[in-house]
Amino acid sequence: MTGFPTRAPVELEDRPRRQQWLIDGLWARQAVGIVGGEPKCGKSFLALDL
Repeated sequence: MTGFPTRAPVELEDRPRRQQWLIDGLWARQAVGIVGGEPKCGKSFLALDL
């Protein structure tokens, strides 16, 4: 079994990366989220359109 990868502080970036958006101001790139709602309200079509 392998442990979690580690890095020395010297290897870290000086400042955090700028946030990249998949959908401007709504859904960040590489984010995980849930599209929820009542049945037959168009969730699948919304997800496909994103």
